[in-house]
Amino acid sequence: MATKVQIHLVEAALLSLLPARLKISYGRNVSVAPIGGRDFNQDGQLVLKSPAIRLRFSSGNYADLRDIQRLTAEAELYWDIICFEESLKSQADERTKTLEMLAVVQDELSGARLLLSPGVYTQPTRLVAVNPVMDTYGPVDQCYALTIAVSGLAQFSGVNANFGAK
Repeated sequence: MATKVQIHLVEAALLSLLPARLKISYGRNVSVAPIGGRDFNQDGQLVLKSPAIRLRFSSGNYADLRDIQRLTAEAELYWDIICFEESLKSQADERTKTLEMLAVVQDELSGARLLLSPGVYTQPTRLVAVNPVMDTYGPVDQCYALTIAVSGLAQFSGVNANFGAK
């Protein structure tokens, strides 16, 4: 039996949902991708091409569901949805535009049930926090991360539940 709520499946669901929905609700194409090496310069400074959203898995918690074999749990996976919208006017205008994009992303993800595979959905997502993004130089004032919690049932095979038993 495979885990139903897995990190890579949640990432794929977010990568499927956000570009399609933002084109409608934000009114333009937004680059949505997992955060990676191309998003930082050689000095470790965050450099995103606008408009951009980057996904970063933050952490996960697993609650016991009273399964005596401990193969079933309630998973809660935390994701940072990093938003950035550029403005050539000023840094203040750039911050305002980024916060406007963030508000649209919040609306799209609040209570969203992510499709992990045919017929398998997460519980409604929960908005957790909004924070400025940090790079090697400290906070990036024009870039914010929405932290969401994605919950659902996690089931594991127990392949080593009786390891070494005869």
